[in-house]
Amino acid sequence: MSSSAIKIWGRGNSANVKRVLWAAEELGVAYESVPAGGAYGRNDELVALGNPTGLVPTLQDGDFVLWESAAIVRYLGHAYGAGSTFFPDDAKTRAAADKWVDWTPTFFKELFPAFIGLVRTPEDKRDPAAIAASIEGTAAIIRKVVEPTLAKQDYFSGKEFGFGDVTLGALAYIWFEAIKERPALPGWDAWYARVSARPAFKKVVAIGLS
Repeated sequence: MSSSAIKIWGRGNSANVKRVLWAAEELGVAYESVPAGGAYGRNDELVALGNPTGLVPTLQDGDFVLWESAAIVRYLGHAYGAGSTFFPDDAKTRAAADKWVDWTPTFFKELFPAFIGLVRTPEDKRDPAAIAASIEGTAAIIRKVVEPTLAKQDYFSGKEFGFGDVTLGALAYIWFEAIKERPALPGWDAWYARVSARPAFKKVVAIGLS
């Protein structure tokens, strides 16, 4: 399947858009990034295109239109990386990675108040108690759920980096960039050091927070 017609609609500062761009970069998919959503608007154009939510990210691959970031990451893996280390054919290996994609909203639910408080709220209007509770809650689920896995393997996808690392990685950037005083989490910290060193991460994820 040719990738020359792919367009990824969205604003680059969105974590959901970042994960799609990151997947495309890792797979070597040629794409056009179309600014949309937030200050860019164009939501009506997305509805007209075939995304009834009008939200980003939206993928346009020829006449095929897809929305929801996790679905787009999986589609890119199926269409452009099937059988690769990024999107393996083995059902068990892929499912083991895929569960982390589905767990990502649980992680972000804990992190979200800190993100809003530290990134989207003026300093004089912040709620320090809510931010602190969010940081502690996020650290707690990392200790409980993430650390046991990363004590046994280098990546959420298994022995090698893959699609299971992308959805969490785009949100991990918020944790490490916005929260300057954070607890040490050895497995999580080492994993982030590995994924954040990847050229594609530096190109489309590590572009600041806003």
